[in-house]
Amino acid sequence: MKAFLLPTLASALLLAVPAQSEAQTSRAEKLSFCKLVAQAARLTMEARQSGVPMVQQMEDAGDSAFLQGMVESAYAKPLFSTETVQQRQITEFENQHYAACIKHAPSE
Repeated sequence: MKAFLLPTLASALLLAVPAQSEAQTSRAEKLSFCKLVAQAARLTMEARQSGVPMVQQMEDAGDSAFLQGMVESAYAKPLFSTETVQQRQITEFENQHYAACIKHAPSE
């Protein structure tokens, strides 16, 4: 089921990007967009830590260079065997992408 969520998030991100590039972007819109980015990062790293092949994730990312870059970034990280460490890695990856989005997304 999660494999279908990445393409859905990719669509949502692609629709949100034009709104983010406008001069006036509210803080709420920025946080909403960054939440989508964080969700995509979480799903990407969950799949990575679950052993999903990179090729499948790249196919799920479709034509989105942003999501393809996220997949490449996730697969540059190690695959862990214990659930506790996997969850820590997933949360760290999600937080890194959320923080980067908040820092770099346009705002008012």
